[in-house]
Amino acid sequence: MPEPLSGDLPAYQEIADRLRARIVGGALGAGARLPSEQELRTLYGSSRETVRKALAILKAEGLVVSQHGRGVFVQRRGRVRRSAADRYVRSAWHAGISAGQADLGDRGPELRADMVRVETLEADAATAGRVDLPAGSRVVRRERRYLQGDRPLQLAVSFLPADIAGGTRAAEPDSGPGGSWARLEEAGWRFTVVREEVESRIPTFDEATLLHMSPGSPLLVVHRIATGERLGETRVLDYSAISLPAELHVLVYESAVR
Repeated sequence: MPEPLSGDLPAYQEIADRLRARIVGGALGAGARLPSEQELRTLYGSSRETVRKALAILKAEGLVVSQHGRGVFVQRRGRVRRSAADRYVRSAWHAGISAGQADLGDRGPELRADMVRVETLEADAATAGRVDLPAGSRVVRRERRYLQGDRPLQLAVSFLPADIAGGTRAAEPDSGPGGSWARLEEAGWRFTVVREEVESRIPTFDEATLLHMSPGSPLLVVHRIATGERLGETRVLDYSAISLPAELHVLVYESAVR
């Protein structure tokens, strides 16, 4: 049944207010699909442009997310606290707990990886520089998407020196309990320093699709370089680019004051 607008506010603002009230009030719960643009036009007697402006307000507020080819959905609001102090804990890796699972603790379904792709190739100049190797050196490239239940949380691409990771399970799609870092430590290496650089940018179309983000929503990219040592030799063991939807993550860093 049509719901005429009062005319007290601009039409797009009133539509956004009504939809927001349904979301906040629980009538549209987390993960619920909003009516289509055509249904909203019919419901409120408004133009396509007006409806799209209303949805744009809700997207900017982080209340809804657009999924390409599927529609607009109410955002799942639970945020992940990604704590550097908690995720790089050696005892957790050796107990079979991945760094990503450490972020989630026992809250909800376990983290799982899909779309896993692993290959050994020659590093381009930029990647080789990150791993502190000459251009053209062989690296193991690990690409995967992580989900909690049906909610995509992150994309990750990692590069490990092939002369270190080759021949271990770190070069296989299933790196085993605790992940690739546990496998490298089993091979005698010991991680000693982790350095992270964080940038914010707009996701590509493919990134937004894989992470169920609205195009234009901010993406956090963590560039992580992990260094380790063995028998007096120090090497970069892992360079990773970890892509996180900003609306789902809080990054926590802690350091002693010196």
